[in-house]
Amino acid sequence: MTPITKLFLRTFFITGITFTGIMTAFELTSGEDLQPWKMAIRGIGFGLPMAIIAAYSYKRSLKDKDGTTFSDSDLEVIQVKRFTSQMAPDALMEKIRKDTRFGKMKITETDKGIWLRSGITWKSWGENIRIDMVSEGEGRFEYEVRSKPKVVTTIVDYGKNAENLKRIETLLQ
Repeated sequence: MTPITKLFLRTFFITGITFTGIMTAFELTSGEDLQPWKMAIRGIGFGLPMAIIAAYSYKRSLKDKDGTTFSDSDLEVIQVKRFTSQMAPDALMEKIRKDTRFGKMKITETDKGIWLRSGITWKSWGENIRIDMVSEGEGRFEYEVRSKPKVVTTIVDYGKNAENLKRIETLLQ
């Protein structure tokens, strides 16, 4: 099964079942009888358009960014990757502060690394990015970068967190 088909099915079932559950709860509280055919139509009627829009938009956004193919990992909303670089944490922090996108985020330095938090944009409800220094040795530093949406229930991020990892990778070079 292709990654986009998995995304379509996941979105269809999550949105369709959630919408059907909410509507069924309203019906139960108003005293109406449960009708399975009504529930099925609601689930399909809401889930199908949501899945089509999400899958098409996601596919289009990923193709616009870097080519024609993408993998299952590109569709994950929580992105984690390790990078090895010669750049020390202080130099990385300086580059992040000067970066046109990351420089606008709320930046917090910790003992283990750097936390970045963005606000709401037209593309997302915000992201939390954590850069932890995992190890160092002989002028080489290993960083683990984790980018995830602020809203835990996010199903589709349209490649925003994968884009954050690619941008950090570029800063580390």
